Amino acid sequence: MQFSITGCIPYPFLYLACFSATMQVILDTNVLMLPGTLGFDVFAETERLSGPATFCVIDKSIDELNKLALHSKKGKDKNAARLALQLIEKKGIIIIPTSGSSYADEHLLNMEGYAIATIDKALLAALKQRGRQAITLRQKKYMVFY
Repeated sequence: MQFSITGCIPYPFLYLACFSATMQVILDTNVLMLPGTLGFDVFAETERLSGPATFCVIDKSIDELNKLALHSKKGKDKNAARLALQLIEKKGIIIIPTSGSSYADEHLLNMEGYAIATIDKALLAALKQRGRQAITLRQKKYMVFY
């Protein structure tokens, strides 16, 4: 992959490299819910950060969204989960099947060759410890590489 700085929006003291090849980004459940909770366009902001991206989601995240859409007592979370499921279908996000019955975060930690988009602090720390590429939200305004 080649890096270039042209066409990127640098933030103070933070220079973001754009990738010329398509980056594969797995979206965590909490990031998928951002359009419904904050009105934040995760897809446009991630592509602004990384350049063209192929978005993926693991089947465990879809299971979590279905549970929230059906059983959440908070109306905002229920609506955000429903919107996330609609966006997965509308945007044609690739669904990655996983095996076993463990949590989504455990599967995300073991996914090689992908950038993981999440706002989960524990998952971000574990990804950083393993030297994996992660994308997260800052100040509820923009995405950055972590």
